[in-house]
Amino acid sequence: MPEVQTICNVPTSAPTPSLPSAPARLLRLATLWFEQCRAAAGLRRGITLGDWSGSAYYKELSAERLARALSPRGRGHKDYRVTFPDSSKLVIQCSRERLYADLVGPEGLARYVVLKDVLRTGMRVLEIAAPPMHTGHTAAWLTRAVALAGSGAGGDGESATTGVGGVVSINPDEQAVRFAVKRYPLPNLSIEYEPHSPADALVGETDGAFDAVVWLGLPTGPDHHAGRVAMLSECWRVLAQGGWLLAGTGSGAPGEETALIEADVRGLSGAVIVQSPSASNDRRTPDRGRPFGDVLAQKG
Repeated sequence: MPEVQTICNVPTSAPTPSLPSAPARLLRLATLWFEQCRAAAGLRRGITLGDWSGSAYYKELSAERLARALSPRGRGHKDYRVTFPDSSKLVIQCSRERLYADLVGPEGLARYVVLKDVLRTGMRVLEIAAPPMHTGHTAAWLTRAVALAGSGAGGDGESATTGVGGVVSINPDEQAVRFAVKRYPLPNLSIEYEPHSPADALVGETDGAFDAVVWLGLPTGPDHHAGRVAMLSECWRVLAQGGWLLAGTGSGAPGEETALIEADVRGLSGAVIVQSPSASNDRRTPDRGRPFGDVLAQKG
């Protein structure tokens, strides 16, 4: 395989926004022009992409630029043939509903960074993965965080198996699971396919089995209220005393639905709200500057 190109480092804090320099703007315009010419000529490229967790080789199956394909004017998806280090191959479809960190960057990971100060080595974490960033990158970040907590979690060059800890990620997307298992083969990460309700995957799980639960794709709307409350209760059951729950909608933006989720979390027995939209409007994504609408609670 060609030399690995690292394009998605795990952020440990929000970067300070700054305007690109004139040479950087010119380089970006030149790169865009080149990509447009390449797409117009029907040329397909292959490139090795990766980060601290490893790498994979991505071969385009169409010449259309990814940004164009995912734009309102595009067809909504772009296909790639991925070759993993063990030489196995998988055809994936990057779409608005299924994004891959190697291709688009760590979108959505900034919402997880709030956990950086509460995760500890040896913790067991349950992630209920939700579109569009449910292709393994966030689960791998959590795995590394509980392995390296207290020793610079998120930095470059360290193994995700340095300490003790583990993550179980429940995922409703079979293609995303097949990709994630190959792309992030960490020994303390289990990615489980569950096409129906996440509650089905928790049947038989012991009370207090996890030290943290992350669900940033809670269903919204009045028709889902009863089911959401039941599922939150199930997540609360498997959460250990003193454990942490991070809950939010798929979009992450504050609003009426996030206020309802906050009310649902407050209704859980012993819930102590540590961070929420009503408590603070200063949590913003480093790339778009918009506030988050997630709720962080501790089981008291």
